[in-house]
Amino acid sequence: MNEADLLIVIGASFANHTGIATYKPIVQIDDDHAAIGRFTAATAGLLGDAQLAVAALMAVLGETKAEDQRADVAARQAIWRAEKTCRAQDDRGRGQVRDTSETCPAQ
Repeated sequence: MNEADLLIVIGASFANHTGIATYKPIVQIDDDHAAIGRFTAATAGLLGDAQLAVAALMAVLGETKAEDQRADVAARQAIWRAEKTCRAQDDRGRGQVRDTSETCPAQ
């Protein structure tokens, strides 16, 4: 997302920890007015049905040639999964407490 010129968010929102750069223009489309800008401010919010909104956008924009980014997305996803696996295996110091408790049990 950090490499995008514009984010168009359709029927979704960001979490508090998403970390989108504040200078990124965001167009958020949702049928729930409370969802627009809930966690991340939207540059433009469009209230409406996602399918109708996308159809209207496509009618105006027409056909565009998209760059195939599947390999890049797969590589980034692999990095993300590796980081998650590493964090899941990190005992965050709990092993030291366990080892100390076994070495010096309470009297």
